[in-house]
Amino acid sequence: MFAVRTRPFAAHCWLQHGDQVLTDIPFNLRRMVPILVL
Repeated sequence: MFAVRTRPFAAHCWLQHGDQVLTDIPFNLRRMVPILVL
């Protein structure tokens, strides 16, 4: 999963299987908007 956010701008990626986040914690991703799902 690749995602971005605005104010302040940030980009981030993580691994996810279904709804389960594997390489991060959901709290860190709460304001991210997915732009690419592989």
